[in-house]
Amino acid sequence: MSFVRTVVIMAGGSGERFYPSSRIRKPKQLLRLVSDTKTMIEEAVERIAPLINHDNIFVITSEILQKPIRNVLSFLPPQNIIAEPAKRNTAPCLALSAVFIAERFAEQGISPDTISMAVLTADHFMRPAEKFRETVDNALSHAENSGDLVTIGIVPSRPETGYGYIQTEKGNATVKRAIAFKEKPDIETARQYIADESYFWNSGMFFWRVDTFLNELEKHASEISGALPAMSHVLHHKTNEVFNGSPEGVAQLFAPLPNISIDYAIMEKSEQIAVVPSNFSWDDVGSWDALYRTKQPDTNGNVMMGEVLLIDCKDTIAVNECDGNKLVALIGMNETVIVETNDVTVVCPANRVQEVKKIVETLRAEGKKEFL
Repeated sequence: MSFVRTVVIMAGGSGERFYPSSRIRKPKQLLRLVSDTKTMIEEAVERIAPLINHDNIFVITSEILQKPIRNVLSFLPPQNIIAEPAKRNTAPCLALSAVFIAERFAEQGISPDTISMAVLTADHFMRPAEKFRETVDNALSHAENSGDLVTIGIVPSRPETGYGYIQTEKGNATVKRAIAFKEKPDIETARQYIADESYFWNSGMFFWRVDTFLNELEKHASEISGALPAMSHVLHHKTNEVFNGSPEGVAQLFAPLPNISIDYAIMEKSEQIAVVPSNFSWDDVGSWDALYRTKQPDTNGNVMMGEVLLIDCKDTIAVNECDGNKLVALIGMNETVIVETNDVTVVCPANRVQEVKKIVETLRAEGKKEFL
């Protein structure tokens, strides 16, 4: 059977741990955090484009980011940049995406059982791209032929406490059956996981046939699937239109949906989960310390971006995004992160970068929107 392959790139996150570079209207997927010349969303599209043609690449984001992402991804059809009418986590997000894709191809007489869907994110680091595409091709092929829900399991390189894990069957199979999803562990448990080759990091990338996904939603998340027939009706013959925001009628159906991740809604409940182990380097680029792993530090372990001068510093990240002639200089700083923008300076120990989002939360609570 021949399949139409599609990609959905989720790009609605706010990236608050990358404050002050990341802002409401310019979150991390619109930043050049890994590449010096391309935003993360551009990299995400270009990484998969040799495998999936541009007409079949879809991006789902928030209404406020739809226009900026269309501007950055001007080489994609503008109607393929879909806006969620509200934040409802990944399960409703992907349900809307699947219905949108099903309706798009229904106009060509193509049914959901012959459409496969790769779900990627806009803020991951993966090298080399060729190995990533090879893994995606294997995952899609298995999903198409088996009807499984497939995810990529990242081979752990350290006892990471910030990621979820997937326990799989033991052995060297190229596709493994998932046994259990594990929440973010403490450090001792993480060490046990990486000593056991049957545990992988949960990559948050998924692959399935559209009909399989919709059936699993109906089986395990009826509070979401119940709204989808009406959503299909609203989108009927409208998916090739260029909307500013979400199509009329979608918001009323989307707003009551539960705020739930795809892991909780389906992946942890389904009995047909398969895992394809990665053969590439991966990082979710979740906070400033990811730059230690995605950039090339100098001989003292420092990472510098912009006009920066470091003297007698070690393992320090210094980012200068100021306009004009402004220098950021540090002396004798170790394991420190400093980020300077035109209106905000953030300094913290490198081991507390996860707490940067507390600055955003505090500013929001105090009504200081001018800094958000």
